[in-house]
Amino acid sequence: MYLEIKFESKAILSKELLPYQAKFIADPFIRNIESQLYVFAEVLVKTGDKRIVLFEYDNGWKYKKDLLHGENASFPYVSLIDGQWYLIPEISDKEQLNYYIFDPTTQSLSFSHSVHLGFLTKDKIMIENPSK
Repeated sequence: MYLEIKFESKAILSKELLPYQAKFIADPFIRNIESQLYVFAEVLVKTGDKRIVLFEYDNGWKYKKDLLHGENASFPYVSLIDGQWYLIPEISDKEQLNYYIFDPTTQSLSFSHSVHLGFLTKDKIMIENPSK
């Protein structure tokens, strides 16, 4: 499905959209899930707390909610795997990937499983191999 998006300004997300003070918004991933545009992004709050937040497009980008908090709330890679939406945040100090299921109905995450890699990763993006 082809989706055309026209933006009126260069910045689609702004710290002013958040209900709290933030130092920055980083690593945005735009996804069209069930005909709804979402942005999953990392936020560093002024207190130093890291969060993964959800924005939704409805005649402009709107903050919806915080999805994850803590030191592992970084680089919110989102991918459709076998018909299920997964959020896989960066965990650069551990040799594993944590998979969270994103439920578009409740706009929430639930922990699914971890995969031990045996090596450290940073800002990983997985590409599906269609031959498997």
